[in-house]
Amino acid sequence: MAFNISKEMKTEGLIMTLAKLYEKPSTLDKVFLMKCLFNMNMSEGGFVVDHLNEFNMDTGKLSSVGVNINGEVRVVFFLFLFLESWNGLVMSISNSISISSTLNFYDVVGAILSEEM
Repeated sequence: MAFNISKEMKTEGLIMTLAKLYEKPSTLDKVFLMKCLFNMNMSEGGFVVDHLNEFNMDTGKLSSVGVNINGEVRVVFFLFLFLESWNGLVMSISNSISISSTLNFYDVVGAILSEEM
């Protein structure tokens, strides 16, 4: 490591060089965060808001390492992570959205949150 920073004379340069060396998102980081998202489960009797917060945190972490899950893929992931006891609602929401239109994450979340209340 000393060889990589030996030419730096100022603290700012030292910090920038270290950041370039160690703050790069690695493939291992991406794999770990993807596993967290794929293994996320809504607990039986849990609240949708808690599930939504965990989902948003996981997708936010992925975004910070360059893996963006946006648009219709985000909606499908979110719906996929619900328990089987929610299948009726998930199917109802999926069917209520016109086939020709794309799924909007906030519309789907709004519909699910209104059902929970």
